[in-house]
Amino acid sequence: GAVGEYLQNEFFADIFEKAAEGELEGERFPIPAPRHQAMILLLHIAKHLQDGGVGLRQVADLALFVKAHPTVFDPELIAVLSRCGLYRFTETLLLGCVRHLGMPEALVPFALAGDATLADRLFADFLTGGNFGRADANYAGSGMAHKHRRHGESAFVAAVRGVADMCRLEWPACRKFPPLLVFLLPFWILRRLLDRSKPRVRPVKMLRSAEARASFYDELAFFQPQDPPPEKQTPPLFRYFS
Repeated sequence: GAVGEYLQNEFFADIFEKAAEGELEGERFPIPAPRHQAMILLLHIAKHLQDGGVGLRQVADLALFVKAHPTVFDPELIAVLSRCGLYRFTETLLLGCVRHLGMPEALVPFALAGDATLADRLFADFLTGGNFGRADANYAGSGMAHKHRRHGESAFVAAVRGVADMCRLEWPACRKFPPLLVFLLPFWILRRLLDRSKPRVRPVKMLRSAEARASFYDELAFFQPQDPPPEKQTPPLFRYFS
């Protein structure tokens, strides 16, 4: 959408021109400028969060990066985050780093105005769905309902649309003949439930987790620019096939 186009065509347009040179064991390579690297780290964490779960390693990477570049979140980058709908997520994430990882408050003063309860919930989400310790398969599995979820969409509709995406990947004929999904959707779900090589998932428990996470992620307002225009509702039945 518009946010992705802006990031690709404008924000990251000069990523190679602004890159610095790094060296490791005699090999030289480009390193993104701090503002680009900050956005890459945030997008990486957001993607893993919506896919199923984030390990604390990714969050610690961000905390150490901010420590190394204490002025990276300047007014210019904060304005970009607001435009992209990542400001609330960033504010919450960095406040959580202050509260739970010992990040000095002076490094991220703008984040101190964030919602402490939301920050604690975000870190609880990391511990429950991520790979730090023992992830809850039903909780992490609910990422199926969030990977391409639209803001405000129910977890059930998003989950069915997510399975439809998986079916299209496995059986490309579904793209040309969408009615095939009527048969392949339940087959894919049944096959996943019977697959003992993967962590066992209980669909009802997974969907309950997904619904709870859906409302939580809506509070983080992923990729929802500030003061967005009201969106028209998409009425068609089976809209998750679109």
